[in-house]
Amino acid sequence: MLCKLTDWNEMIILRLRTVYIAFFSLIAVLLVVSGQAQILWRLGWISVDPVATTGRVIGLHCQDHGRVDYSFEIDGVAYDARNNFVDGINCADARIGQPVAVYYEKGAPDNNYGLSPAETAGNRARTAFFTTLAFFCALIFLGPLFLASLWTLFSGW
Repeated sequence: MLCKLTDWNEMIILRLRTVYIAFFSLIAVLLVVSGQAQILWRLGWISVDPVATTGRVIGLHCQDHGRVDYSFEIDGVAYDARNNFVDGINCADARIGQPVAVYYEKGAPDNNYGLSPAETAGNRARTAFFTTLAFFCALIFLGPLFLASLWTLFSGW
């Protein structure tokens, strides 16, 4: 009897391991294909040593995933940028000319992150980086457990 119980436990562990590896692989591929890994990479570089400035909203494209176009100036050079779902801005309530805070990577202003309100204190780029990282880690590590619980619930495992 003990031998059968051990075999059954090993089979369950093997199935859970397979579900976890499959889910982890799927999420990893989706992160790379969707561009989320690139966003996380950019936020990571910005958050290391960010430089803050103030920009202005120059375009609103709410139907395009809440895209907000903004511009900012550094040492007399103007930069135009765009972000989808700019942190702190409800696209429908935003207005052209509204000030936004812009964090950019030191020495690389093309790598920037815009958010509102412009008076935001602290390193919000770092907060965005760790929030995004925590979300993906939770998805990767807790997702398989959720799928396994659904599997056991519906399959009569």
